[in-house]
Amino acid sequence: MIQLKVLPLCMAVVAIISFHAAQAGDRKARLTIDVQVTGDETWRGTGSDQAKVKFSQHLSLVTFVRTDGDPMDSNPKDPNYGEQQMRKAAKVSQAAQGKSTTKAPLKTKEEMQAYVESQARACNGDTNCLMKVSNEAAQWGARLNGEASAESDDEGEDSSGQFQQYIGYSKCGSSIKVHVDDVTTGSYGDVNGAIPFETKTRADYTGTAEEREMLCTETNVVVDLQKKMLFTDGLLVFNVRGDVTRTDRGKTTTKQDDVQLKNEAFSWVSSQLREAPLSGKRQGTIALKKPNGSNVIFSGTPQGTAKIDLTWRFEEI
Repeated sequence: MIQLKVLPLCMAVVAIISFHAAQAGDRKARLTIDVQVTGDETWRGTGSDQAKVKFSQHLSLVTFVRTDGDPMDSNPKDPNYGEQQMRKAAKVSQAAQGKSTTKAPLKTKEEMQAYVESQARACNGDTNCLMKVSNEAAQWGARLNGEASAESDDEGEDSSGQFQQYIGYSKCGSSIKVHVDDVTTGSYGDVNGAIPFETKTRADYTGTAEEREMLCTETNVVVDLQKKMLFTDGLLVFNVRGDVTRTDRGKTTTKQDDVQLKNEAFSWVSSQLREAPLSGKRQGTIALKKPNGSNVIFSGTPQGTAKIDLTWRFEEI
């Protein structure tokens, strides 16, 4: 359940509205993301400590979202969204005060939280009802913060219905596929000289039921209907389990272990997906400043590059 105490009131009601809108949604869409990361690293330590790494990591995510079909005039993923909503609420509040010589007493924050929760429950999932609750909470917040003096040059703005929000929902049927094929070869110093070693990391991971459910419920998307642009929170990446095989001093051992993906490469992917066309392809090559997951057993200075191939597609179904 959404906890209003950890969110500003107006944003909390927006979250409630999004939840109920997803439940009542009548249109669905599919988001597909495919990422291939390949590259090389070299590690240099002291003496005989040296290693080379070749890595190949492939991530494929498919999840589903839905919408109630009612476009909005603002983009909830715009960094200035909260400020925009408060400015609009202030104008509504100012207009309402101009029509009445009396002003309702302000509730305390605690009283308003309880009021908003009870009103939202009474709406029973009705989006129009929830919007009224949201507007009332926003107006209260505007009065409380002295925002009623918002500049009048925005008063001519009309609701354009430019943005469509799609919300994730439980048991949507998402899928996670991760394939990892990393090889580290090198040597480390010993009293008897350089000792060669090799580590192979393999994974074909499809995620746990909890991770697939998280992908369903934590994904939400905003589409700019005019510009045909997609806005997301970036890439959701999970812990991966795989087999790590190590050969050292003539002995080979294999164990199941956590497999780390190249954080810097997947952070680059997230940055590309926060605002993008509805579908597309992008490639990038980045320097790895903090390589991770290379199974190098000595302390050293790493250098490496990662080539990234990203494709994505958002489509109504």
